[in-house]
Amino acid sequence: MMLDLMLTNAWKYSAATPAPPSGGGDGADVVAAAVKKEGLPYVWGGGGCSGESGGGFDCLTQYAICQAVDKTIPRTTQLQYHSSMGTHMPRAEAKPGDMIFWADGGDCASKVSHVGIFMRDGWMVNAAHKGTPVREQAIWTSSDGTSICPDAVRPKGINMFLLARAMHADCINLLSLPFVRKPSFGQSKDLDL
Repeated sequence: MMLDLMLTNAWKYSAATPAPPSGGGDGADVVAAAVKKEGLPYVWGGGGCSGESGGGFDCLTQYAICQAVDKTIPRTTQLQYHSSMGTHMPRAEAKPGDMIFWADGGDCASKVSHVGIFMRDGWMVNAAHKGTPVREQAIWTSSDGTSICPDAVRPKGINMFLLARAMHADCINLLSLPFVRKPSFGQSKDLDL
């Protein structure tokens, strides 16, 4: 019951807690890292954890996640979608920083061919294809023979730090709730939970 209460109220306190340490970022940090590269060209095979190569990006997701949480994810979209380094969830549950995928002919089992970084409902940032720069764009369901995959993937380490911070803040703020008796120093009292 107490954990349910903490999780229900965690959002109230998360904004008042300190920023995550370097390498422990959240989904917003993934988006921010990708957005900083807007305008650079798509370059087949370009980019990675260190930044662009050949003047641009193909693997923007790998770069953004490396920058935000100091973790290296697989390079190709097929491996990113099926990697054990991420948690699959229904696309409707995507949060900023999660990866969304498309597959040739809708075959997400073996033909994943594109990935974007979810920004907010209906929008992503991505390095789409030759002739387009890294950009924000509306999320589409199908185009040129590709269809969106049913799952989003959250790389492990993304967003979990925020939940931990929020739970920590909620634990501290539990003492302000009216049903919690505050023991005075020198006395041992049970909390009414």
